[in-house]
Amino acid sequence: MQNKWWEKYKQNPTEKAYVIYYRGKPVGTLSTIYKRKEIELGRVMLGEKRYARRGVMSSAINKALSKFKNTRVYIKVLNNNHSAISFYKKNHFKIYKRNEKLTFMEKFI
Repeated sequence: MQNKWWEKYKQNPTEKAYVIYYRGKPVGTLSTIYKRKEIELGRVMLGEKRYARRGVMSSAINKALSKFKNTRVYIKVLNNNHSAISFYKKNHFKIYKRNEKLTFMEKFI
């Protein structure tokens, strides 16, 4: 089942998945989803906490977004994920909406 999903996922020209490496070791993932002149940032995950606060994910996000210009980038974060919300604020995302489950953040590049 997962192989089927992955093959379909790879065929989607609007979504790009990235594996993030630090010193040759895979430590995280992220994806960009192109939607009508906007980019949704998603699947941002750091595998091991020992790699946190080293700039690895900030650098990866900046690199993934570097090919886009004059574009709105947004992400959805669970309300109780305070460390992620703080991380995105440090990376110039601003909160523009909240509901009972999610915090919606954006930045313009």
